[in-house]
Amino acid sequence: MKLADYLKAKSISLSEFATEIGVCTETVRRYTKGERFPSRFILNRILEATHGKVRPNDMLRDQEPVKAAE
Repeated sequence: MKLADYLKAKSISLSEFATEIGVCTETVRRYTKGERFPSRFILNRILEATHGKVRPNDMLRDQEPVKAAE
């Protein structure tokens, strides 16, 4: 589950979540937009804070699938 989807589903503000994981609100906004990738420490905090709903792979930006060479 994407972080933005989790926060919306649980009605948690960026600032509330930022406080819970120990970063600033702008950092959480960047995580939700895919503009920044969390450190391993923060990834663990996100995993714990979301009770396993947002996993490290969920934090990766959506990208075009790589086509196999023909």
